[in-house]
Amino acid sequence: MGECNAYKFSRAVLLVFNFILIAFGLATLGIGIYAKVHSTKFDDYLAVVNQSNSTWENFGNLAIAAGVICTLLAVNGCFATVKQHKGCMVLFVVLVGLIFLLEVIGASLAYGFEGKIKSKARDGMFTTLINYQN
Repeated sequence: MGECNAYKFSRAVLLVFNFILIAFGLATLGIGIYAKVHSTKFDDYLAVVNQSNSTWENFGNLAIAAGVICTLLAVNGCFATVKQHKGCMVLFVVLVGLIFLLEVIGASLAYGFEGKIKSKARDGMFTTLINYQN
């Protein structure tokens, strides 16, 4: 009887997690759409930081893609949890594991290139300060 309650609890936790993931995915999608639609509003800011408008548009594209992937992944997880579909659950677990692996690789690369990242950021900040004062 305890296993049955634990199984129901784990399904409920997974559903809650997936609903939160859907909300974050839709929020990220909304931010990306906002960035694409209103990219011209940021021309003055981007000129100060010495960036082109394509930087903001690329952010919009990236946010839209991340929002869609996150939302679809969470919907797949909800479907797999509610219908107890083994194939969808395996797909969900594999994709979540792949995303985790990509995050670990990204963090390792960021740690490995920490010096280059710091110098590039420092140079960009100094350039922005010089352009801002003019």
